[in-house]
Amino acid sequence: MPASTIHPEARTPWIARGMLVLCALGFLLQQNVPERSWLPFALWPEPLFRWWQLITYGFLHSGMIHLVFNAIGIITFGFLLERVLGWLRFSVLYLVGLVSAALAQLIAAQLAGDLYPTIGASGAVLALLFAYAFLYPRARILLLIPPIPMPAWLFATLFAALSVWLASSGKVDSVAHFAHLGGMFGGVLMMPMLWRHRAASQSKAA
Repeated sequence: MPASTIHPEARTPWIARGMLVLCALGFLLQQNVPERSWLPFALWPEPLFRWWQLITYGFLHSGMIHLVFNAIGIITFGFLLERVLGWLRFSVLYLVGLVSAALAQLIAAQLAGDLYPTIGASGAVLALLFAYAFLYPRARILLLIPPIPMPAWLFATLFAALSVWLASSGKVDSVAHFAHLGGMFGGVLMMPMLWRHRAASQSKAA
């Protein structure tokens, strides 16, 4: 990546690192306090919904594998995006992804009449994925299972298609597919900001 595309105030991705630390601390808290102590910070539909859950649910995880996969996503996409966009734009992107994922999951849960909590940073990570795929569509992403490399635009497209199919078919009920879709939508909502950034970067490079 050309050095000119790095935001001068974000050569060290402090916000992305902070998200990793908060996720780790949230997970440690879950392991060391009674479940009733942290469940109010998960995302609940009405009548248990509280406004702070739109943020706090993203720092709790259902297990080590869940945490590790989201951490990999933050490291892979978040570190670069914060360096490129700057800490403020990156923070907005992450927050929009987190909240839009929460809102999508809440709507789906209310319509289905379900009353169960949602936790995890996956929605924010998927917003980062879509932003990364928009800025670097031809960058190679290596799948973990199976280990197949593919361009970022194709990976994002296939993941979106899979999430739509799983959400509509009710497969893998323990996964919040509507939150994933909401996070992707959050990434799409940020496209105007990303477009302006890319255009400005190309102008400087020229």
